[in-house]
Amino acid sequence: MGGDELDNSEDNKENEYGGGQTFKDKKTLNLLMKQASVKMSFNYITVKSIKKYLRVILLSGGWSEHVLLENRVGFKSTNTWESILVALIMSRESTRMSPWRSKPERDREDCIWGATLQIGLLEILDDKHHCEEHSLRYARAWICSASHIFICFNGLNPESINSLIIDEESGRFIYYFMAFGASIRGYAHMRKVIAIDGTHLSSKYKGVLLSAVAQDTQNHIYPLAYCVGDKENNASWGLFFKKLKAFVVDEPELCIIFDKNVSITNGLTRHYPVAHHGVCMRHLGENLLTNHHCSKSLYLYYHAAKAYTLEKFNDYFNALKERCPSVAACLEHEVGFEKWSRAHFLGNRLNVMTSNIAESLNSMLCNEREYPMAAIFNSIAHRFGEIFRKRYAEVDNPKTTFIPVSETILRENMTEGDKLYVKNINGSTDEFTVLGYGRFAKVNILRQSCSCRKYDLVKLSYAHAMAALYLKHGNEYDTSIYNYSSQIYSKESYVLAYLEPICTAQLESEWSVAREYLKIQVFPPDFDLKLGRRKVKRVKGVLEPSRYKKRNKCSKCKRPGHKRTTCSLNIG
Repeated sequence: MGGDELDNSEDNKENEYGGGQTFKDKKTLNLLMKQASVKMSFNYITVKSIKKYLRVILLSGGWSEHVLLENRVGFKSTNTWESILVALIMSRESTRMSPWRSKPERDREDCIWGATLQIGLLEILDDKHHCEEHSLRYARAWICSASHIFICFNGLNPESINSLIIDEESGRFIYYFMAFGASIRGYAHMRKVIAIDGTHLSSKYKGVLLSAVAQDTQNHIYPLAYCVGDKENNASWGLFFKKLKAFVVDEPELCIIFDKNVSITNGLTRHYPVAHHGVCMRHLGENLLTNHHCSKSLYLYYHAAKAYTLEKFNDYFNALKERCPSVAACLEHEVGFEKWSRAHFLGNRLNVMTSNIAESLNSMLCNEREYPMAAIFNSIAHRFGEIFRKRYAEVDNPKTTFIPVSETILRENMTEGDKLYVKNINGSTDEFTVLGYGRFAKVNILRQSCSCRKYDLVKLSYAHAMAALYLKHGNEYDTSIYNYSSQIYSKESYVLAYLEPICTAQLESEWSVAREYLKIQVFPPDFDLKLGRRKVKRVKGVLEPSRYKKRNKCSKCKRPGHKRTTCSLNIG
């Protein structure tokens, strides 16, 4: 186990995991068990672990077997361990193809498949906080793969944008930007609203992962670009926006949503001065709650932010101004109405009021934050490659013209539009007045506009437009509703966005890299050790099963959450 190179041959597997071996201590034996579970795709549970023996249960393909690992001598002073039963030599292919695999096995297989350094990764994560050997392995993972992974991605994903920036003097890693070619070409069929956010990496060298995300017409996450850097500052966000401008063009139709980060604001002002910038409604609301303590009136802020018309906005904001003057002053003078209010927003942010799509991407990549840099991007490619294939197949329905979500909205609006009264204005065939529920609206179906502004922003026929179309086309108006909605909701546009696949890089041993690139070495970035006492408790890796702590129960009522002395049965 002390070697630097990993051999995946079957003969070496039998020698490495066979019986009759001795180990330095129990810690080394546990590490070998975890490595074997990854290489051979099986689960195991530790039943009992004491000084005299270690008993585990192997789980794979619906069967289980006990493995007894005993102390050879039996004295407390000895540190020699020997495996008695040979039960770890299994066929990896048979376990992977078995239909009786448990859900943890399938989840771990997906997680391992996405990592470039599949076997070495678990060893690195297992004791990386206090094991010198694994720290060296982790550094080698950066050196051997960070300089070559972007070359493989370019060959597998044509026209992708990769940018690796290193320090000229020390040769250490600084930034890496990645945008897959499939996402670049699919962005042309997306609505021009993107969310920007960053998340911290939890590997040895820390850092941040910056991302830009769009939202398709099915309200799904559509990733655009990623960037690994040292921290969220002006330099990292400036580089990210500079590379992003290669395919996300700065134009008036573009809207960018972010969480009011100062570095993001500076980068957008410099690189995207023409596009419209909006603040995340949820982040701003949390800041107001923390700084102004307005929990009882915060709902008025959310209603004002979501209002489509200035009339409704003024009603909610004036009520908020009466109850919390400090909050109203902050929103009006410090932030500005045009940053958070839909009614005052100068561009079109559609129904995207928060940066939740970017936050959801960060949540999806929670496990990948512990990986080395090359494994992060390969796991992202594997995960979204599968998602692209599924989304491409889910709209394959020849009976509908628009995507399923839009079809559902249109049918609901047709039902609601039948309850409204419509009147033609000046005999025009395109302008109508719609009455209902004590309100009226003016609709121009040719311009796809309405005084309620829902039709203007979303470009999908709402109830007022449906009532006008019924008056114009009669009972057969349901066949013409698609002509008065934006074609970005059509199935053809959705399929084109997911037409091209995202390919993952194979194992590093199978890479074909030119000789001139093999000489390039990228050293890991510098990192500062934290002050204070170091952690004694080991941090579990993402592939290790976790056990939940058993909750104590009351000895009287047998319910958790309290104890015998505070039980409600004692009263009376």
